[in-house]
Amino acid sequence: MNDLELSLLIAETHINELGLEIECNVEFFPNESKRVLFPDNVSGVYIPAEKTAYVRRGSIPRMVETIAHESAHHFLLHNSELGKELIRHDIIIRMHDNGEILAEIDENYRVLMLISRFVNEGFASFAGCYVLRRFADVVRSEMHEKTEYSRLDILKLNEVLSELAFTFDGRSYDYYYGRLEFERIAGVFGRQSAVVAALASMNVKYSVLLDEVIEYYSKLRGMIYRGSELSEPVLNLHPEFYSRIPHFRLLTFSRILPKFVERVYDASPDYFLNQIERHLGREFFNTHVKKLSLPLSKIKLGYLTGKFLKTRNPEVFQGYEVPDEIRVRAQYGLDIKDYCRKDPEIYAGYLLSELEGASAVRAKEILRELIELGLQDGYDVMRRVEYGDMEAVKRLIHKYVGF
Repeated sequence: MNDLELSLLIAETHINELGLEIECNVEFFPNESKRVLFPDNVSGVYIPAEKTAYVRRGSIPRMVETIAHESAHHFLLHNSELGKELIRHDIIIRMHDNGEILAEIDENYRVLMLISRFVNEGFASFAGCYVLRRFADVVRSEMHEKTEYSRLDILKLNEVLSELAFTFDGRSYDYYYGRLEFERIAGVFGRQSAVVAALASMNVKYSVLLDEVIEYYSKLRGMIYRGSELSEPVLNLHPEFYSRIPHFRLLTFSRILPKFVERVYDASPDYFLNQIERHLGREFFNTHVKKLSLPLSKIKLGYLTGKFLKTRNPEVFQGYEVPDEIRVRAQYGLDIKDYCRKDPEIYAGYLLSELEGASAVRAKEILRELIELGLQDGYDVMRRVEYGDMEAVKRLIHKYVGF
């Protein structure tokens, strides 16, 4: 048995423990009949249209990890709603060998790849790391049974552990942080539940323009990942908002569901699926997105309400989840300002809309009200307004409502 056959056997043995099989073709490169032009740091690639994983020849640990990684791509793409759509686009693009590909197809493929990359690469990295870790366990176990170690034994163990360290820590954002979310799920619900989570994350389809999808993804991502801290996403919205994007669906499974587990529970895929149904709803299994609307903080709702009262243009609410009471009042010309006054946060947002274009005198009056409502930034802005710095007002508004 040569190194290529051994690598394939090791990968297959341990990926089966996740409930997966190597169902795609595996080709090693470079070889005499086929050349593959990839940078040296690329160990492999999966091409959906060919159902083939191309694996760079190298050390056995590197090839084992890469085979598992690319096989996980095959599984996820061929068994999920969004995965099948990506394959369809990939086939269309590759059929146009004259290079004349419709720009819309190319762009749609790019969007779908972008919003699912966290799940796709995270899951593949999770599978690759799992298989490599199990390989390392076997090598260590073999060495424990020996009373003497040869130089070859030590080199073999070092090779596996070095590759394991690189695989865990040497990857970019989607690979690294995506894998960590699957590790979280496996740690709570069992390793096979991580496979179920990957499929559930990708079981989403769209009947809206993908331009809207990418805009929604970008804006919601900014709410979830605040600043430079990427390891602690903030998930304080209704799960419905996260259900529309594979990346955020995964975060829901890894960050929200574990909060509901009982003190004694069965770490199995069935229990995991039951938790999804109980706490997120059956629609989370297969989500069909027919409409996209962004969540509104109370302060932003008040701000948009103030904009509406100035313009009487209902389009200021377009693209946002607005309470029915606000929509009805706006539609029938009923008093909205009185509704805003009932909630200090909403009213603070309304006052921020009043700040726009206000004179220095009027701005100071509004800022005093905002300070009374608890907006501490108002003190500093008021001092700046007194010295003629009206740009401070714009910065304050942008800080709280993003405009």
